[in-house]
Amino acid sequence: MGFDLSFSVNTEAAEIISACTMCDGYLTVDAVIDGVREPREVLYRSDCNSILLRDEHDVITLQKVSADEVQDTICRKYLSEQRETTPQGQDFRMPPSLLGELRTMECGGTEKLQACGSTPEMAETILQGLSGKCLYLSVVNVDLQKKNCASLLLVISDIGMVRLRLENDAGTDFCYASWIGKQEAQAELAKLFQRA
Repeated sequence: MGFDLSFSVNTEAAEIISACTMCDGYLTVDAVIDGVREPREVLYRSDCNSILLRDEHDVITLQKVSADEVQDTICRKYLSEQRETTPQGQDFRMPPSLLGELRTMECGGTEKLQACGSTPEMAETILQGLSGKCLYLSVVNVDLQKKNCASLLLVISDIGMVRLRLENDAGTDFCYASWIGKQEAQAELAKLFQRA
Protein backbone atom coordinates (compact mmCIF):
# COMPACT_ATOMS: atom_id res chain seq x y z
CA MET A 1 0.00 0.00 0.00
CA GLY A 2 1.57 3.30 -0.99
CA PHE A 3 0.65 6.83 0.05
CA ASP A 4 1.51 9.77 -2.15
CA LEU A 5 0.09 12.39 0.21
CA SER A 6 0.59 12.89 3.90
CA PHE A 7 -2.16 11.56 6.10
CA SER A 8 -3.08 11.55 9.76
CA VAL A 9 -4.88 9.12 12.01
CA ASN A 10 -7.52 10.54 14.32
CA THR A 11 -7.14 10.06 18.07
CA GLU A 12 -9.76 7.33 18.42
CA ALA A 13 -8.29 5.25 15.57
CA ALA A 14 -4.77 5.70 16.98
CA GLU A 15 -5.97 4.48 20.40
CA ILE A 16 -7.58 1.38 18.87
CA ILE A 17 -4.53 0.56 16.75
CA SER A 18 -2.21 1.10 19.72
CA ALA A 19 -4.29 -1.25 21.91
CA CYS A 20 -3.87 -3.98 19.25
CA THR A 21 -0.15 -3.52 18.73
CA MET A 22 0.67 -3.21 22.45
CA CYS A 23 -1.71 -5.93 23.67
CA ASP A 24 -0.94 -8.33 26.52
CA GLY A 25 -2.66 -11.14 24.69
CA TYR A 26 -5.33 -12.04 22.21
CA LEU A 27 -8.11 -14.54 21.69
CA THR A 28 -9.09 -15.91 18.26
CA VAL A 29 -12.51 -17.27 17.30
CA ASP A 30 -12.83 -19.42 14.18
CA ALA A 31 -15.97 -21.30 13.17
CA VAL A 32 -17.12 -23.37 10.22
CA ILE A 33 -20.86 -23.87 9.83
CA ASP A 34 -22.17 -26.24 7.16
CA GLY A 35 -18.86 -26.06 5.32
CA VAL A 36 -18.76 -22.24 5.30
CA ARG A 37 -16.07 -20.43 7.29
CA GLU A 38 -17.42 -17.62 9.47
CA PRO A 39 -15.49 -14.34 9.54
CA ARG A 40 -12.51 -14.69 11.90
CA GLU A 41 -12.62 -12.64 15.07
CA VAL A 42 -9.62 -11.64 17.16
CA LEU A 43 -10.02 -10.01 20.57
CA TYR A 44 -6.93 -8.00 21.53
CA ARG A 45 -6.62 -7.37 25.28
CA SER A 46 -4.56 -4.87 27.21
CA ASP A 47 -4.86 -3.42 30.73
CA CYS A 48 -7.56 -0.95 29.85
CA ASN A 49 -8.94 -1.94 26.42
CA SER A 50 -10.45 -4.82 24.52
CA ILE A 51 -10.52 -4.43 20.76
CA LEU A 52 -12.36 -6.81 18.44
CA LEU A 53 -10.98 -7.32 14.94
CA ARG A 54 -13.45 -8.90 12.55
CA ASP A 55 -12.06 -10.16 9.24
CA GLU A 56 -14.90 -10.34 6.73
CA HIS A 57 -12.62 -11.26 3.80
CA ASP A 58 -12.70 -7.92 1.99
CA VAL A 59 -13.32 -5.65 4.99
CA ILE A 60 -11.57 -5.63 8.35
CA THR A 61 -13.24 -3.80 11.22
CA LEU A 62 -11.82 -2.82 14.60
CA GLN A 63 -14.04 -1.78 17.48
CA LYS A 64 -13.89 -1.38 21.24
CA VAL A 65 -15.87 -4.07 23.03
CA SER A 66 -16.04 -5.74 26.39
CA ALA A 67 -14.70 -9.29 26.63
CA ASP A 68 -17.98 -10.31 28.31
CA GLU A 69 -19.88 -9.14 25.24
CA VAL A 70 -17.74 -11.33 22.96
CA GLN A 71 -18.10 -14.33 25.29
CA ASP A 72 -21.89 -13.88 25.41
CA THR A 73 -22.04 -13.67 21.62
CA ILE A 74 -20.10 -16.93 21.24
CA CYS A 75 -22.39 -18.70 23.71
CA ARG A 76 -25.53 -17.35 22.06
CA LYS A 77 -24.39 -17.97 18.49
CA TYR A 78 -22.77 -21.40 18.82
CA LEU A 79 -23.70 -23.05 22.12
CA SER A 80 -27.21 -21.89 23.08
CA GLU A 81 -29.05 -24.42 20.91
CA GLN A 82 -26.97 -27.39 22.04
CA ARG A 83 -28.19 -30.14 24.32
CA GLU A 84 -27.38 -30.19 28.00
CA THR A 85 -26.29 -33.81 27.78
CA THR A 86 -24.25 -35.72 25.25
CA PRO A 87 -23.81 -39.41 24.54
CA GLN A 88 -21.69 -41.28 27.01
CA GLY A 89 -18.72 -43.28 25.93
CA GLN A 90 -15.09 -43.82 26.43
CA ASP A 91 -12.82 -40.88 25.78
CA PHE A 92 -9.92 -41.72 23.53
CA ARG A 93 -6.71 -40.33 22.16
CA MET A 94 -5.15 -40.47 18.73
CA PRO A 95 -2.08 -39.18 16.93
CA PRO A 96 -2.72 -35.55 15.87
CA SER A 97 -1.68 -36.47 12.32
CA LEU A 98 -4.74 -38.73 12.08
CA LEU A 99 -7.05 -35.69 11.89
CA GLY A 100 -5.22 -34.42 8.79
CA GLU A 101 -5.28 -37.90 7.27
CA LEU A 102 -9.02 -38.28 7.93
CA ARG A 103 -9.71 -34.93 6.27
CA THR A 104 -8.52 -36.32 2.92
CA MET A 105 -9.95 -39.84 3.21
CA GLU A 106 -13.12 -40.75 1.35
CA CYS A 107 -13.90 -43.85 3.41
CA GLY A 108 -12.54 -45.88 6.30
CA GLY A 109 -12.40 -42.97 8.75
CA THR A 110 -14.83 -44.51 11.21
CA GLU A 111 -12.76 -47.68 11.41
CA LYS A 112 -9.52 -45.73 11.99
CA LEU A 113 -11.11 -43.73 14.82
CA GLN A 114 -12.65 -46.83 16.37
CA ALA A 115 -9.24 -48.55 16.25
CA CYS A 116 -8.02 -45.68 18.49
CA GLY A 117 -10.89 -46.26 20.94
CA SER A 118 -13.70 -44.06 19.61
CA THR A 119 -17.35 -45.02 19.81
CA PRO A 120 -19.22 -45.06 16.47
CA GLU A 121 -21.18 -41.92 17.49
CA MET A 122 -18.07 -39.96 18.41
CA ALA A 123 -16.33 -41.07 15.20
CA GLU A 124 -19.33 -39.89 13.17
CA THR A 125 -19.34 -36.49 14.92
CA ILE A 126 -15.59 -35.99 14.36
CA LEU A 127 -15.87 -36.99 10.69
CA GLN A 128 -18.83 -34.64 10.17
CA GLY A 129 -16.77 -31.80 11.63
CA LEU A 130 -13.73 -32.57 9.48
CA SER A 131 -15.87 -32.67 6.33
CA GLY A 132 -17.72 -29.43 7.17
CA LYS A 133 -21.10 -31.09 7.64
CA CYS A 134 -21.55 -29.73 11.16
CA LEU A 135 -20.28 -26.88 13.32
CA TYR A 136 -16.58 -26.67 14.14
CA LEU A 137 -15.59 -24.03 16.70
CA SER A 138 -12.06 -23.07 17.71
CA VAL A 139 -11.34 -20.51 20.44
CA VAL A 140 -7.65 -19.95 21.21
CA ASN A 141 -6.29 -17.66 23.93
CA VAL A 142 -2.68 -16.50 23.67
CA ASP A 143 -1.11 -14.78 26.69
CA LEU A 144 1.93 -12.88 25.43
CA GLN A 145 3.10 -11.95 28.93
CA LYS A 146 3.09 -15.49 30.33
CA LYS A 147 3.99 -16.98 26.93
CA ASN A 148 1.30 -19.64 26.98
CA CYS A 149 -1.69 -20.71 24.95
CA ALA A 150 -5.00 -22.41 25.83
CA SER A 151 -7.76 -23.55 23.49
CA LEU A 152 -11.26 -24.91 23.20
CA LEU A 153 -11.89 -26.93 20.03
CA LEU A 154 -15.42 -28.27 19.56
CA VAL A 155 -17.15 -30.33 16.90
CA ILE A 156 -20.91 -29.93 17.32
CA SER A 157 -23.34 -32.23 15.52
CA ASP A 158 -26.91 -33.43 16.03
CA ILE A 159 -25.41 -36.32 18.03
CA GLY A 160 -23.60 -34.09 20.54
CA MET A 161 -20.45 -32.04 21.17
CA VAL A 162 -16.94 -33.48 21.01
CA ARG A 163 -14.05 -31.58 22.52
CA LEU A 164 -10.67 -32.09 20.85
CA ARG A 165 -7.62 -31.24 22.95
CA LEU A 166 -3.95 -31.42 22.05
CA GLU A 167 -1.84 -32.80 24.88
CA ASN A 168 1.69 -34.01 25.45
CA ASP A 169 2.39 -37.20 27.36
CA ALA A 170 6.05 -37.84 28.17
CA GLY A 171 7.21 -35.96 25.07
CA THR A 172 4.65 -37.49 22.70
CA ASP A 173 1.88 -35.30 21.26
CA PHE A 174 -1.62 -36.69 20.92
CA CYS A 175 -5.16 -35.46 20.34
CA TYR A 176 -7.60 -36.32 23.10
CA ALA A 177 -11.33 -36.54 22.18
CA SER A 178 -14.19 -36.49 24.69
CA TRP A 179 -17.89 -35.74 24.82
CA ILE A 180 -18.72 -32.43 26.45
CA GLY A 181 -22.09 -31.06 27.58
CA LYS A 182 -23.40 -27.54 27.04
CA GLN A 183 -22.73 -26.32 30.59
CA GLU A 184 -19.21 -27.75 30.63
CA ALA A 185 -18.47 -26.15 27.22
CA GLN A 186 -19.70 -22.79 28.52
CA ALA A 187 -17.56 -23.19 31.65
CA GLU A 188 -14.47 -24.01 29.55
CA LEU A 189 -15.15 -20.96 27.39
CA ALA A 190 -15.43 -18.80 30.53
CA LYS A 191 -12.01 -20.10 31.69
CA LEU A 192 -10.46 -18.97 28.41
CA PHE A 193 -11.93 -15.51 28.83
CA GLN A 194 -10.65 -15.32 32.42
CA ARG A 195 -7.16 -16.02 31.08
CA ALA A 196 -7.57 -13.43 28.31
